[in-house]
Amino acid sequence: MPNRTARLTILIDQQTKKELEELAALSDLTTSQVIRKLIKDYLEDSDSPPMHPQKHLIQ
Repeated sequence: MPNRTARLTILIDQQTKKELEELAALSDLTTSQVIRKLIKDYLEDSDSPPMHPQKHLIQ
């Protein structure tokens, strides 16, 4: 079975999106390629186990 991909939707402000697109284009990459690399690097660099949502107590 081929390796399937999953869609991830994020919200960023227009200026950040514009800057990301411009920088990615300078490297002849798509924004998706840049974001995938950032996520992969983040996961590889993490020395701790995966984060779990913290349960906050309502006082």
